[in-house]
Amino acid sequence: MCQKIRIKFAIYLANIVSPIISGFLLSTRQIKFSHFLLITGLLFLGTSGINCLINYQHSWQTAHDKQNFISATVSGLKYLLKSRHLRIFVVALGSYNFCYAGFLLLAPYIAKKHYAHQPGSYSVFLLIMAIGGITGGILLAHQKSEIQPIRIYQEQIAYGFLSLILYLTGGYYSWLLTALSFGFVQTRLLGSLPTFIQLSTHSEYLGRVFGLAFLVFDGMQPIGNFLFGYLIDIVGAKAYLVLSLIIIISFYEFTRLDQKKVSVLGRKFGK
Repeated sequence: MCQKIRIKFAIYLANIVSPIISGFLLSTRQIKFSHFLLITGLLFLGTSGINCLINYQHSWQTAHDKQNFISATVSGLKYLLKSRHLRIFVVALGSYNFCYAGFLLLAPYIAKKHYAHQPGSYSVFLLIMAIGGITGGILLAHQKSEIQPIRIYQEQIAYGFLSLILYLTGGYYSWLLTALSFGFVQTRLLGSLPTFIQLSTHSEYLGRVFGLAFLVFDGMQPIGNFLFGYLIDIVGAKAYLVLSLIIIISFYEFTRLDQKKVSVLGRKFGK
């Protein structure tokens, strides 16, 4: 367990440090934007590979322990597909990380293309996003009301509309406000959805469901890097429009599919 924690910590640390280092090299013109895309894409492809290699072991013995890797994965997938809530949670994680890839790629592009005259604009952007994330985490930790998935989806929709409005408004401070709001909703979503998955999954399937969930989550980022990389080269900052619309439409659909409001506290989600 400690080894898996260290591995996940190293992955998250790499996800944080890599954009900062790449952004710094990009801002000092030591690498080209295409090199930045390559570094970021390779990092998250490596992340997905590492997650696939993590061996989840259980401290209890069940009939499922005799299954090989393929049959255990298939049984976990069947269990996941039977639960409407689990399907929504996993797809929501993948959809978010797909958009997150575009958001990370747009930030250094905007900093270099539009705000190169602002000293350390990309570093300030990352700092503001971190402040938003810390704020969202503090509020999540001290939230007294019951947390519901539909609330998390609605926050993502609100961010999508805010990002759209701020893009149309334009300006350096509007761009920084986008970073602040994104960091906030990012922490709220990543701090809540894994909890929802845990509470709606039987203990014997928990490792397999989480493995599949993180496989979808990490696997969508290289795809997002690839697609948004080409899109940014073609349309530039207008990719914010595409990014905002994807967030609004996808999380509106998750909200519509998850109309049954079930409390996270005290009981598990229904199917």
